[in-house]
Amino acid sequence: MTPREVKLYEAKFECYLIGSYGPLCAAAGVDIAQLSGVECYALATKIQSAAKHSARVITKGVFEETDYLGALRSMSATELASLRRRIQP
Repeated sequence: MTPREVKLYEAKFECYLIGSYGPLCAAAGVDIAQLSGVECYALATKIQSAAKHSARVITKGVFEETDYLGALRSMSATELASLRRRIQP
């Protein structure tokens, strides 16, 4: 790969991470404007751990998916603030 191709790949991967994990962070009330893709991913994994108790599991054929976005959207402002306090370093 040329250096230009590497930079293009890195930019595409950054966009993928933000596109995949940004909505979860935003649903938790986090301002993602200044976060990198890796930071979105790291924060999303913390959010998933913190919200796991209230998230429902959706069965799709033989697979199961946990609805973290639904859990976050159903939380009150107080619950979201508490979740953000728990996930901050």
